[in-house]
Formats: sequence, C-alpha cells, structure tokens
Amino acid sequence: MNATLRHPATPVHMLCAVHRHRPAQTRARDAKGTDMKPIGIGTQEHSKALLAGWISRKELAGELDLAVDTLARWEARRVGPPCVRAGRKVLYRRSAVQDWLQAQEMPRAKKAGGRR
Repeated sequence: MNATLRHPATPVHMLCAVHRHRPAQTRARDAKGTDMKPIGIGTQEHSKALLAGWISRKELAGELDLAVDTLARWEARRVGPPCVRAGRKVLYRRSAVQDWLQAQEMPRAKKAGGRR
C-alpha cells in the first residue's frame, strides 16, 4: 500500500493526520453537481447548544484538579458526581456536579475548649 495517498497539489498540513489522505469534500453538491451550502456550517454551534449544560470528564477533571482516572474510579464505585454515557463519551451535568459538591461540604468543626 502506498504510504502517502495524497494529491500532489494538497499541502501536507491539510492532510488527515491519521490516514494521510485528502480530507472529504467540504461542500455539498446537488444532483446536477452544483455547489450547495457548505457542509458543517452551523453544526458546531448546534452541538454546542445541545451540550450547553454538560461538561466532559476531561474538562471536569481539569476544573477539579483531579486525574481523569479518579473520576472513572468514582463512577465505578458510584461515589462521584452523577454522569451520563453517550457511547464512549462520559458527560456530567454542570448543575448536578454543583449539587454534588454542595453535598460534599462538611460542616465547620466546633472549636475545642470548655467553659471559661
């Protein structure tokens, strides 16, 4: 198999990093072959709106200054914040994480000492 499957006119920085081939078409075409609106326009904004109240495990680990493995272990033991799995992706609802953090809050210890 050819190690580099690229069109000679395609700059190296525009190749797919994994497979080293030209990226897929960036424009949709109708039945006649004329360009329609670009594919992917608005989809990133749409997915951001869909996941607006959610955070990934990696992002949560960064915010809490924890290892990603710690959050995975907590999930397995059911002691950490509640999460949702979407395929391989693990998501946490921001409000649920905040509620969980508040539930972890410890009351202040009473001052030691007796009567005076």
